[in-house]
Amino acid sequence: MLKINLTFNIIYILISFRGLLIQSLQSIQYYNKCASLISFIYFSYDTYSECVIYKRYTFIPHHIISIFIAYKFYFLKNTYLIENGPMLILGSEGTSFIVNFRTLLINNKKLTTKIDILLFIIYILTRNLVLTPILYKEKNKHYLIWYSWVCILIMSNVWSYKWIKSIIKYYNKNKKLKAIKH
Repeated sequence: MLKINLTFNIIYILISFRGLLIQSLQSIQYYNKCASLISFIYFSYDTYSECVIYKRYTFIPHHIISIFIAYKFYFLKNTYLIENGPMLILGSEGTSFIVNFRTLLINNKKLTTKIDILLFIIYILTRNLVLTPILYKEKNKHYLIWYSWVCILIMSNVWSYKWIKSIIKYYNKNKKLKAIKH
């Protein structure tokens, strides 16, 4: 499952980089639409996997909202959002890549506190200080996209709170272990 998630994250990142390098609005929209189509596939698949295979329901609202946003972006006519689509894809799927990469490090017992803190900071700054202002600028014109994003942002920050708690817990545990060894 993790390999599939990372593969989709990398595909999104490559699409977004390509979109960032293009000047033509039509070409950018083409790549935004490609990302939207992939979103329909990925989020539907992941929702099915989470529900049926893993019996986890935490990510389901996030996936449903993401499918809705992908739908809205597929038919988007707003020049500002089309131009910023690649950055929005890079930021959202780049941070998803960070979370999946972190899980990979945990599974392989390679995650250190320093790496975890660095990944956490990049995740928080990108979700809160890059993506949110881009979408906020169009809040009144595309309120459904904005409020959908706000729901994802709330979920992201709840997960971030749990993430920072795990960093602190792990740090304190290691600190106690070092104190015992000395």
